[in-house]
Amino acid sequence: MRLGQASPPSTNQVSSPVVGTGSNLSVEEARVTQFDLKDFPLVRLFVSVTDYRGVPLKNLKEENFEIYEGGNRVAEFRFSDEEIKNLPLSILFIIDVSGSMEYAIDEEIEAVKAFMENLRDVDRAGLIKFSDAVIIESEFTENKERVEDALSHLFAFGQTRLYDAIFQGINLMLKEEEARKAIIVLSDGLDNASTETALSVMEAYRSDVLEKNKSFSIFTLGLGDEIDVQGLSAVADATGGKFFRSPSVAELKGIYQTILDQILNEYVIAYESAEKRKGGIVEGEVKVRSAGREAVASFIFRSPGLGSALARLAWPGLLLAGVLFVILLILTFARFVRAAWVTVMIAPLEGKDFPLKGDVNLIGRAEDCGIRIRHDPAVLDHHAEIALTRDGFVLKALSEESLPLTGGAPVKRARLEDKTEFVVGNTRVIMHERRLPRVKAEVSLEELIEAEAEEDAGAKFPFPAQKPKSAVIIRGAHQGLSFEIKDRLTIGRKDADILLPEDRMVSRLHAKLHIRAEEVFIEDLGSTNGTSLNGRRIEPNTLERVSRGDVVKVGETEIRLV
Repeated sequence: MRLGQASPPSTNQVSSPVVGTGSNLSVEEARVTQFDLKDFPLVRLFVSVTDYRGVPLKNLKEENFEIYEGGNRVAEFRFSDEEIKNLPLSILFIIDVSGSMEYAIDEEIEAVKAFMENLRDVDRAGLIKFSDAVIIESEFTENKERVEDALSHLFAFGQTRLYDAIFQGINLMLKEEEARKAIIVLSDGLDNASTETALSVMEAYRSDVLEKNKSFSIFTLGLGDEIDVQGLSAVADATGGKFFRSPSVAELKGIYQTILDQILNEYVIAYESAEKRKGGIVEGEVKVRSAGREAVASFIFRSPGLGSALARLAWPGLLLAGVLFVILLILTFARFVRAAWVTVMIAPLEGKDFPLKGDVNLIGRAEDCGIRIRHDPAVLDHHAEIALTRDGFVLKALSEESLPLTGGAPVKRARLEDKTEFVVGNTRVIMHERRLPRVKAEVSLEELIEAEAEEDAGAKFPFPAQKPKSAVIIRGAHQGLSFEIKDRLTIGRKDADILLPEDRMVSRLHAKLHIRAEEVFIEDLGSTNGTSLNGRRIEPNTLERVSRGDVVKVGETEIRLV
């Protein structure tokens, strides 16, 4: 017996859509694009069903569907009511404006505008562009004219930070509530500037979205021949979206319309979950049959309430936790005397820090390398490794074809000490190692990287901090700009000493530098998006000491102090 009568998908239409109109058409693909757990144990699944052309199949009945949870068939389910199906849409456009898009930028803009013409007044849109930097051109808004105005001012330049942009888009979409949500990404080239990868983006989606009982789909579009098909397909598949390939710009508008058509014609299926545990992992399938063919869509979520469940279990585990804590202290004491990391120099004044973890750390281009160097084509997939031995850290070559250099000479094996420099491929790498007194056993490796040679909690590291004298912008729309550090120097988008007008994430008066005797401090002036020091967000209106080599981030602009 069913809980209610069948109800077809939303009748919202794009202009002149092509839609399958009956169960006599065979199903080719089914996808669960989103789920809703706000009324758990009532679960709502948003399901897209298409034929071999990618055209949505409408007017399927309940008898065309089967729902399985934990391997067991769900006896009762229903198509959800009109209120749920007619929730506002939140659509985030992520657009490639790198230099290679110059030939296609106009068609790209027109395709997005045509998409937005079909959105309702209650629907919301946002816009992110990426090239050398990732910039939020428009937060989510019902004012489509604002987004269209931002689109009209786009121009092509720079490199391609594709996966950084998707990562930023995920964070922006997490702010949206009570909506049917989707991200649409367009790129025409391989990523050549991101710190993120397709793998790290998918991991962020799992940890920041799915594990927090949220969901939305990411559609990816690859324009032309030189695209990351594998990465774009993997991101789409992992999020309930779909990868589209557009050989030419003439097909862009049609693909955008196809995506909108699929979103608007999803089925919303509601059922009561049998999962009674709080924080339990729920896996299931939706099977769709039509015209003798079957398509299966899988889904997974965590039942709400994990926090309260853990709280009830906390007391019985206190004794065990205490024992584990003592063991951890012993292990920490045994090994904390060495805390180490390397800095991979990706530009003369710009480096990326990699903490050394465990006994062996691989160096190379491959994804399994803890020290991954992707920007240098001279680096092999597995080029070298840093091993922790009884004698300390040792650099070992993994290939006779390209030996690392220390002191300008190729070596198969070399001992590394603090400040040792070596070259892998064409990339300079700097070793850092700290030997900590017992009172500093609680200091994390991240704190060491952030505060190398600084005072912390009354104890001093053996290397004194150096006072910075100037600064250079190493990332963002104003990359390459440098300036001298002076007392009470302000940084902002307007009305500041150092102006960053192209970074819309920067407040009018964002931050201020102070000089006190032989020390320099940074202060966030209550900015909207905050100020970070070496990746750690600082408290507003509080002075934070900075040293030479530190990186201050305001908006999307990163500033190295030198």
